[in-house]
Formats: sequence, structure tokens, C-alpha cells
Amino acid sequence: MTPCPEGWREKVDPDIAALVTCDPWPEGGQQSCAEDEAHFPGGPGCERIGPPCPDGEWPAEIPADARVLYVRAGEPEGGDGTRERPFGWISEAVADASDGDVIALSKGLFDEEVRIDRAVTLLGACVLETRIAPSETGAQPAALTLRAATVVRNLQVGGAGPGIDALETNGTAELDSVLVREATKVGVNVGSRATIDAMELAIRETASGLIEPRLEAGVGLDASGGAQVRLERAAIERSIRRGVRARDEGTALAAAGLVVADTQYGWGVAALGGAQVTLRRTVVEVERGQVIGVGVEDQGTALMAENLVLSGDGLSASGGARVTLDRSEVAGCEAVGVWALGEGTVLTAADLVISDTLPQESDGTFGVGLSVTAAALVTLERAVLER
Repeated sequence: MTPCPEGWREKVDPDIAALVTCDPWPEGGQQSCAEDEAHFPGGPGCERIGPPCPDGEWPAEIPADARVLYVRAGEPEGGDGTRERPFGWISEAVADASDGDVIALSKGLFDEEVRIDRAVTLLGACVLETRIAPSETGAQPAALTLRAATVVRNLQVGGAGPGIDALETNGTAELDSVLVREATKVGVNVGSRATIDAMELAIRETASGLIEPRLEAGVGLDASGGAQVRLERAAIERSIRRGVRARDEGTALAAAGLVVADTQYGWGVAALGGAQVTLRRTVVEVERGQVIGVGVEDQGTALMAENLVLSGDGLSASGGARVTLDRSEVAGCEAVGVWALGEGTVLTAADLVISDTLPQESDGTFGVGLSVTAAALVTLERAVLER
């Protein structure tokens, strides 16, 4: 399993001294972080998402070579977008903006739904103190709807409906140092062949908005309809139903430095319907006995994982899906650590450790490290199944 990725530490197995795995967290484990922080795999501890909040109300660094439109929540009508007379609504700035402009947001709460259909930069003062969160749902599909190659930076999104909606973005939209918190039904929704690049993205407490929270809503990140999603250093935590869901033929999701944790009723990561998912340096931690940690289903669906650490509940591949695991660890799961099920399902693993699989708490059955059933095919090269 060594050498470990940068920032990960070597961990010696308690029973097999020659077996060394790679721990993504420092001594003491993953840290609990403040609202505007995250602990990414391989990091020494909590890190601020984006820059610190400035002393004043405006972003500390505003590009000098672009036209800038200023927006301050609560300003009276009649502003012209200058720093001296800012707009009071983001929608006013969008209507006045052209491709290449910067819309600079002050600190404060923007209680509005925002739709951006041009290639501008939406720049907050900081993640902690600039928030777009409509108190009521309206005509737009989300608090922040992107329909162009927009750059969103240094702010947070949430509110009564979905957080960020990106469909047919007509170019690559970028999310840089963005927190989506307490959105409803879906935190970030990407579809219809849209492309999203995200760096230092956190999605937390995505609620279902339904009386029965076990139903399908409550997804942190949903990619569908041929979407292309790339994540670098992302934390998706405390979603009600799914942490990450990638579905449909043509959809591709690639993540590095991702942590998915504390999904309550569903799957940590779900790949379905022909989607292609690549996970590198990824941690999936779910509550034991409640969910599937990683679920891969359907003909044409593929998961490739390298340096995957999965705990709480295991990995399930079924329905003709294909899974490739390299240098990965599945630990402390209930019932089954890794399960390959059904004709056409293929799982290939090299340097795999499955350990400490527990029986099912409800009736004491199972407790199986690796289960291969119903004509699935599994190939292992250098694997340890223990305890």
C-alpha cells in the first residue's frame, strides 16, 4: 500500500506487522471543523475554505483588469453598481453585466434566487459572511442557477430550495471555495451535458424537504444527463439521502481528495445507469448499518478507485457494473465488506484490505468480508481479508 499519498500516514496492522496501510487522517482522526472550514483527506487538520474575511465589507482582492459591479444586500433602489452606489440585488448586477465582468458581493445575507446566464465571476467577501439563501422558493430551480461558464468564488449558498443548479452551462462553470449549506432536496445539481470544475467545495446538511426523509430527495451532489464533474478537495457531509450520486450514460465524475461522511439514510456514493466514476484519495465514512458506503449498479456503470478508504458500511457492485479497486481499504463494515452480485458484474482489485467486518446487528447473520454471488466475477491480486 506504500508509499502513501502526500499527507497520508503509514499505519501498521495490529495483527500483521508486515501489513502497512495508509491513513488519510493524522493521529486522532478527522477533526470537527468550523462552518467555513473543512478537513480534507491528507490535510493536517481543519483548513479555511477560501480567504479569511476582510476587515471591510467587500472582498479583499478584486481583479483590477475587469469591470466590477458591486452589490450590497439591503441597498435601496437606484444604485448603479459602483462601489459608492452599489446595487441592492444580485439580479440587478447580472442584468447589467457582460461576459468577463466581476460581480462583487458584500458581506451579508442575500435573500433572493439568482440566475446567471453569462460568463461572469461572482465573488463573495468570504465564505463565512457572504450567503445567498432565499427564504422562499420561486421561479428559479435553485438559490443559484448557472447557465453559462460562470466562476463562483468565496461565498456560501443555501436556503429554502436546492443550492446550486447547473444545466447546459455552455462552457465550464467553476466553483472555487464555495460552501453549500442547508439546501433542500439537492446541494449541487449538474446535468444536461453541463461541465463543472470545483476546488475546495463543501456541501453540508442537504435536507430532503419531505415528510419521509428516506425518500429520494436529500442529495449532496447529483450529476446526471451526461454531466462532466471534476472535484479537487471536496467535503460532502451529513446529507439525508445520498452524498454523491452519478447517473446516466455519458455522465462522468472524477474526484481527488474527497471525503463523503455521515449520510443518514442512503448511500455515501452511488453510481448508476451507465455513469463513469473515478475516485482518487477518497474517504467514505458512513454510519454502520444504515446505508451502503459505495453502491455501483447497472450495465455500463463503472467505478475506478485508487486509495479509497471506506468504513461503516461497505461496497456493493451489482447489475452488470464494473469496479476496479487499487490500493484500497474497507474496514469496520456491518454485514458485508465488499459484495459483488449478479451475472455480468465484474470487480477487479489489487492491494486490497478488508478488515473487521461485523455481523448484522439485527440478527447476528453475515459478517462476511467478501461476498461473490449470482455469477459475479471477482479477481484479486494481493488481498488481505482479516478479522
